[in-house]
Amino acid sequence: MLELHREKKGTLDVYTLKSFKQDCALSIVPSLGGALFQLVLTDQGQSREMLKPWPEQAPKEYYQNAFAGSQLFPFPNRLKNGQSEISNTPVRFELNDFGRPNALHGHIYNQAFEISEWDQKNNFLKCTYTHKASPSFPFDYHIVNCFQLKANSLEIKTTITNHSKSKLPFGYGWHPYFKSSSRVDDLSLALGAKEKLEVDENLIPQGKTVNYYKFEKTAPIGNTELDSCFIKGDSQDILLHDPHKHQTVKIDIEDFDFIQVYIPPERDCIAIEPQTCAPNAFNNKIGLQFIDPQSSRNFRMKISLLTKQ
Repeated sequence: MLELHREKKGTLDVYTLKSFKQDCALSIVPSLGGALFQLVLTDQGQSREMLKPWPEQAPKEYYQNAFAGSQLFPFPNRLKNGQSEISNTPVRFELNDFGRPNALHGHIYNQAFEISEWDQKNNFLKCTYTHKASPSFPFDYHIVNCFQLKANSLEIKTTITNHSKSKLPFGYGWHPYFKSSSRVDDLSLALGAKEKLEVDENLIPQGKTVNYYKFEKTAPIGNTELDSCFIKGDSQDILLHDPHKHQTVKIDIEDFDFIQVYIPPERDCIAIEPQTCAPNAFNNKIGLQFIDPQSSRNFRMKISLLTKQ
């Protein structure tokens, strides 16, 4: 059984689902696109803080720079020059890629979602957001997130409905930063991927792929530097293993065909970003999808904690 609390973190209203046993917790920030603020899971009596904590001072500013835990729509990753034209419809987004000429991660990451349903019996919380056609993205759509928390897992089910009269172009993803007990160098990673996209100096794909087998199967991260988009292989799961704690984070990405992986300079966490399309998909069309008018698409991501005794 879970309980729901609301508390202030700086200027932010943070909603927390927490079990009466105190063995699991999920905190989200509806005002920032339903972003993941905190996740604690427990397996076989061992608890783990899954995500890199937001700082107590200026958490909103940190989020806007790191996109930590953000939800990515109508495109994840980068859009070259922040603009495109799809089926004779122009779309334009703010350039926010820290000096590069790109738009980054769509526009819902800082939009206000609403808590629409809280079912204590079935342990789920729903958040919703409705977008009315705007000059930058002239489509009407509605998003519903259903967060279901268990002791050792978080499942997020998302439904996106197109209320426009024309097809809605989109890509979708999440941007969690997974925490390490020390440095990510000590962890091992399995992506199940054999290829990554070749990119230019602004991290925009050039239409080519590069063979990359290092993390096809579980391998130590060591001093590897990563800010790369991988094409999903045969595996439906990503594994992040901590050999010191004998714990593995499993991320179910069945509904996502691409994986962006980023290790920040501090090397105290790793962003593993499941996404449905490649960077710049509005222009290069790699993985770009469409939702028919008055139709919906569903996506699911699951994060689990596994402990080996």
